[in-house]
This record gives sequence, structure tokens and C-alpha cells, in this order.
Amino acid sequence: MTEDRQLSAIMFTDIVGYTSLMGKDEAKALQVLEQMRQIMKPLLARFKGEMFKEMGDGTLSRFHSAVDAVECAIGIQREILTKADFHIRIGIHVGDVVFKGGDIFGDGVNVASRIEPLAEPGGICISRSVYENIRNQPGVQTVCLGEKELKNVVSPVKVYALTGEGMPAPKKLPKKTVQLYLRPSLKIALVFLMVGGGIFAMWYLFIQHSSEEKTSNNLSGDPEQTRLADGLKENNIRRLSETPEMAVVTNNYSSPYQGKSVQVQHVSEETRKKETEEISQLEKALIAMDAKIAVMKKNSGTTNLGEDDGLLAVLTMIEEKKKQQQRLDELRRKRQQATEEDIAVYEQIISSSSGKDLKEVAWKKLVANNPEAADLAIGNVDVLKMLLFQKLVEPTSGLEFVWVKGGCFQMGDRFGEGDDNEKPVHEVCVDSFGMGRYEVTQGQWQKIMGNNPSKFTKGNNYPVEQVSWVDTQDFIRKLNSHTGKSFRLPTEAEWEYAACSGGKKEMYAGGSDIDRLAWYDGNSGDSPHPVGTKEPNGLGLYDMSGNVWEWCSDWYDKNYYQHSLRNNPQGPSSGSFRVIRDGCWNGTSRLARCTNRDGFRSGYRLDNLGFRVVLPGK
Repeated sequence: MTEDRQLSAIMFTDIVGYTSLMGKDEAKALQVLEQMRQIMKPLLARFKGEMFKEMGDGTLSRFHSAVDAVECAIGIQREILTKADFHIRIGIHVGDVVFKGGDIFGDGVNVASRIEPLAEPGGICISRSVYENIRNQPGVQTVCLGEKELKNVVSPVKVYALTGEGMPAPKKLPKKTVQLYLRPSLKIALVFLMVGGGIFAMWYLFIQHSSEEKTSNNLSGDPEQTRLADGLKENNIRRLSETPEMAVVTNNYSSPYQGKSVQVQHVSEETRKKETEEISQLEKALIAMDAKIAVMKKNSGTTNLGEDDGLLAVLTMIEEKKKQQQRLDELRRKRQQATEEDIAVYEQIISSSSGKDLKEVAWKKLVANNPEAADLAIGNVDVLKMLLFQKLVEPTSGLEFVWVKGGCFQMGDRFGEGDDNEKPVHEVCVDSFGMGRYEVTQGQWQKIMGNNPSKFTKGNNYPVEQVSWVDTQDFIRKLNSHTGKSFRLPTEAEWEYAACSGGKKEMYAGGSDIDRLAWYDGNSGDSPHPVGTKEPNGLGLYDMSGNVWEWCSDWYDKNYYQHSLRNNPQGPSSGSFRVIRDGCWNGTSRLARCTNRDGFRSGYRLDNLGFRVVLPGK
């Protein structure tokens, strides 16, 4: 019997508490198992993975790329968080596997299966071999869990947990120490450096370990030795930065403090400010480079070709843009990690019985490191996360929110195709807020309300429908009671501003191609569809054209635009109908326009009528 040996990324999954559930409710357990399969199947296809076998409630899948395996795992956990009421653990390892007799064996399989139980419910654990492949990927964050002794694995395996938005924080972390993993030859060199080189360093360098930090200084009295000191410092920075567990400040940021006695905290704050400025500069530079590349591509091969527009010049510009983007992604990851640490410290302080009096001081310190949040109310951590990380997942319900930066826009029919109630076009300004990325699903409604009023009960990730405006208020009250937050329906102005990708002139939410963006009577097959299955608009919001109508908070008045307020309009003070927006699965394309508006009585329950919620920005 022949065997085939390959290097593969192996992913193990396991449903938390499945054995217990099977003993209590076999039908429910089988339903959970099938739901997990339905969630995994399209994501495996998307990331070129193959489910090799199932073992009860566990699965073994393989990928040709560690990056694909991790992206798939993140997608699976996020889908389960938003659309299901169970949790799974995931473990991933890259190693040799052997295919023989229709089965799969080897190091990759064994280590992945041993890592998976180390993950928190809803979490993902990876081996160091995976970490080395994904550490520079944008948006991927990890925390080291240390080296683990695994059953039937000869050597300890270093394990990492994925962290960040929507990922559970590991409950047990190793003591925070700096560990250097060096080849034997480098260990010998390090001992020599520490002993022999240390004698030289005592004469030549001075490092003060106190509340103040001095940079490496030349104390020899010979100016020519300064160059040697700088060379040693640059080499140390470079070598230390190659160690994944160490955060090292680059020479560009540390050189201004050469020869000075400064507070460590001051250096940290100044470094963060410089990194924030660099992020802003890089964002602007990348926009300019995109525009330049577009012009260069357009001119290539035409009589307008300039000296800098040749194909090699275009390639050079694209490569430079790639480098700049990598630097920007690195800075953003570093900033997000630092901010998450700041937030963790703040939450630790205010949760302590001794720290409640420090809440205002702690918040000011947190905001001082993140000036974009200067106007936020004290303690508004959720909005801070949305503002800085562009999204937030509410763990109780699984609702996901997108940060919508406030601004002014022209509200109403700008294409000349609307009804009289969409006129006149008038300027409206709204404050920043968090908008639900998706329409509220049946699974999310079930979690909060304990029932499902929908007609089309095809799955937890379908939009909830047959809910009245009054029903939405019951849902929001219970959600706020569970979470201690202040969710609400969007105002009509907020809804249109968000639907138009932040006030842009768009026919439908995201552009003019309705079949790409919306479910309506021309493509729905007489039924609503799972949320997020059409393309999002420019803010990353789904189904803001079509699928189901969405309730807004305002009373409806067809003539309201004639006397609407400019700043944060709330609608009429009273009325007989509430505003609905969006269009629906059995409505025409005209109803799915961003500016289309109508009103229903607050008690109406229809099978094409749902909603989404917002989290106020203040």
C-alpha cells in the first residue's frame, strides 16, 4: 500500500459540551452538529481547505497554507458567534502528514489534535510553526501561552492563542518573561558576550536601572568610539527585534534620547505619538500612491507616456506601496495591542473595589494615549473599541457593530427618481455612532427573547421578520438589561447616512449594481436570504438595500423634509406611523434605493419586515 507524505496545515475542531448535550437532548445535539457543518462548508471552500474526516463532533481539515487555515478558523468562530448558540475549540499546526489507505497520520495531525483542547470555548490555539507563518499578517493578534508538554509528542510545543475582536481572552497565561530561543552556537556566543563582552561594556557603556532610563553612552572620552557604540546599539536593536516575544523601539524613535536622562513613561508616550503621526502620514501617502499608480497604468502604452510612467516604473511604485502598506499594518497592529493593554488595565482598575474612585483619572489616562476618543463619555469602552478598531462584537447576543464616523450629507433623492416624500434634498449632519453590520438574525433574537416569531425559519443566520416596531423595543430593552448598554433603533437620518456609505451619492447601498448588493423580487426566489450573502457597502454594512424592511426610531411624516432639522434630526414629535427603510425580498428594485422611505403602523408584523440596531457614539 503506497503512502504520500506532505507538509500541510492541519485544523482540528471540537464542539464544547457536545457529549453532555447528546446525553440530555439527542435531537438538539444532532441539530448543532449539522449547523456546524453548514457553517464550515462554505468557509473551507473559500480558503481552499478540505475536511478530511469527521470523528463524532470533531473534524480534521487540511490546508496547503497556514494563513488560509487561520483565516478559515477565524471565519468559523465569527460565524458561530453571530449565528449559533454553541461554541467550538480549534487547534492548528503545520507539520508532516502521511496519507495512506484513505486515512491521514503524522506529526501535523497529532500536534493539532493536542493543541485544540488548550483553546478557550470559541477560541483558536496555534503552534509556533503556524505562528511563524502568520505573525506578519494584518489583523491577526496572538498571545503566547508558553511551551506545553503534549501527549505522545516528544518535545514541548510552544502554543499561541489568537486574540482580538471576537476572540475569548485566555484565562491562564504564563508569567510574563522574556525568553530567547537560540541555536546552541548562538547560546555559546551569548555567554561569551555576557562574560567577556560584559567587562568591556562596564568600561564603555552605562545603563542606569531606576525610574529613569539612559541610552547607551560612550564614556571612554574618545569621540571616535561613539561610532562603535552606535553600531553596537543598532546591532542589538536589530537582533532583539527578531525575537517574537519582545517589543523593541526602533533606532529612529530612540535616537533623540541619546545621551539624555529621561523618564521611561515619557519615552513611551512620545513614541506612541510619533507612531500615530506616522500612521496618519502613511495613510495619506498610500492614497496618493494609489492615484499615481492609476494614472501610470492609464498612460502606459499610450502617447501620454511620461518618463516616470513606464511599466518598470509602475512595478517599482507598486512594490514601494506594498512596503508602505506592510509598515502601516505593523504600526496598526502595535497600536491595537497597546490600546487593548491600556483598556485591560482600565477595566482592572474600575472593577476593583479600591479602584472605583480612580475611574475618572484612569479614563483620562486611557484617552490621553488615544486622542481620537477625547470627546467620549467616561467609561465608554465599547465606543472606544469601535472608534479605534472599526468594529465591536457584543458577546451576549453576537451582534457585530461597525463604526460610522459622523458628518454632513445631502439627504433625499439626488438622482431625480424618487417620490415627493424624498424631497427636497437638504443638508443633514449626524454624530458618530455604531451601526449593526447585519440585520438582527433569528438566532440573535432567540438568544435575547427566547422565541422566534419569523415565518421563514430556515436557519439562525436568516433575518428575523414578523416583528413590529413595538417588538423591537422589547428586544432592545432586554438586550440593554443583559448588557448594561444603550442600544436603540437608528434614526432615519443615521440610517440613510450609513446606507450611502457615509453620505455618498449612491443609488443602492454600495453602488448602482443592485444584483451585486441586494435581495429583491428580481433575484430572491420569493424568500429572504441569510444576512451578509450579498456584497457590503463602503462601510462594510450588509443588506442595507433589500432582504427585509428595517424599522427606524422616527415617526413618519411624508412632508418632514420640508422642515427637518439640520443637526441629528429625530423626526416628528408624534404621528401614526413609524419610518421603515431598505426595501425587501419581495419588493421592486426601486424600493431598495438608499433614499426610499415609507411608514407602517408600529404594531404591524410582516414576513418582510425586520430591523438592525445602533450603539450611540456618546
